[in-house]
Amino acid sequence: MKGRQAGAALFPLVLQVQGGASPDGGSLLVEAATVEGEMLRFAVALTDVQQFVAFLLVSAGLLNHEPRAARW
Repeated sequence: MKGRQAGAALFPLVLQVQGGASPDGGSLLVEAATVEGEMLRFAVALTDVQQFVAFLLVSAGLLNHEPRAARW
């Protein structure tokens, strides 16, 4: 399995992501395909989407080691 490991946990490498709102409109449903063709499915409550996106942006910035002012 291709992925990243942190301690004993293995994190599959995601190749493609798609999703949309849940039928009740309360969650974002996400379906992600790994590089090996496996599907990962999860939901994020709409109240937490902003925090989830902020987490992704901050994490990506830390990985790139770019000063914050240079990205904006």
